[in-house]
Amino acid sequence: MTGKTLRERLPVGNPRNKVEFLADEFEKTANDLYALLGAGNAAVNLLANPQFNEVYKSSSHVLYINNLNMTAGQKPNLDLTMANGRGSMLVSDSWAVELPYTKDQTAKFYNTGRNFTWADSFDRESGVLQYSAEAFTLYQVATVPFNGLDHNKLKARFSLTGWAGTKVRVGIAMIQAGDGQMKVDYVDAAVREYEFKENIPFDNPVTVESEELDLYLHGVSPNCMVAPFLEITDAIGYGYVYNAALWHAGVYGDDPKAFINQTNPYGYAQFINESSFKSIEDLGGNLVKLTTKRNFPYFQDPRQHFLTYIRDYSSAKVVDVQPDSVTINLNNEDYATFQSKSNPISDMWYQYSMMPIGLGFYK
Repeated sequence: MTGKTLRERLPVGNPRNKVEFLADEFEKTANDLYALLGAGNAAVNLLANPQFNEVYKSSSHVLYINNLNMTAGQKPNLDLTMANGRGSMLVSDSWAVELPYTKDQTAKFYNTGRNFTWADSFDRESGVLQYSAEAFTLYQVATVPFNGLDHNKLKARFSLTGWAGTKVRVGIAMIQAGDGQMKVDYVDAAVREYEFKENIPFDNPVTVESEELDLYLHGVSPNCMVAPFLEITDAIGYGYVYNAALWHAGVYGDDPKAFINQTNPYGYAQFINESSFKSIEDLGGNLVKLTTKRNFPYFQDPRQHFLTYIRDYSSAKVVDVQPDSVTINLNNEDYATFQSKSNPISDMWYQYSMMPIGLGFYK
């Protein structure tokens, strides 16, 4: 600001110069006003870590634990490990994936640094979740306000890349947890489907959205728990997911131009992407007890919070989960292999998630 009034800043002389000056000033003022109005109408994003930028891992640091293995015809089972058929895993702070069991698949997911570009076609504040999988469902469980007059409709969107032929479904699942295990209730109320007709380059992602979920029409689950999800099928090679949003469409409209994102200051206590065990104990009878360095809280089925990756032991089965340990059972062959190794603990890792994982998107 110059401190002078608009009249005092008018150029002297030709009236045309004065008119052009006023036109420029009005345009600047209008643009500033539109910017302020846009910021004021930004939608509140109800998701945690919506830009996938609260976890980083270099490509060279990707471990086996970032792999999720499924066998055709074998339904997901929380008693198994990520290596032999559990079917679900943590991929980032507040984000998880599940795999279908229609065919054999080894899928890999990790937060890593994205390729540099000058393009302004995507949110530069976003991190990236890289996937290398043919089919999966990415989701987050969220508790949302629903008791206000305008808290009656939800929408979700994701920004991602992929290859031609990739099929995408975006929706909002209702979640229930009445029997001590969090599960998908239904998913078909707000699903929208897409198919990539051409390759989507890494620096020009597309945005895909769900339909509106009418909370009062379809009822609400306890505490209004929902899970916005991105389902991918027929994917080729790899792709990136850059950001996601869940918002009250009744409050902020059907197509917000900006979002107010929230960070997760308690992420340090709510998830561990990968960690090694502190000690291992042979209990006899084909049982092995793995002890952690921490004590974890479980408020749903402990198997939904504590996930194990047991490399090279295809028979591994979880039989007990405690706040500081997990006990697994091995068949005779794997048990003999375990006993023959000098350092078997090096084949075993775990994940912890405050958000329950393994909700049954593929039943």
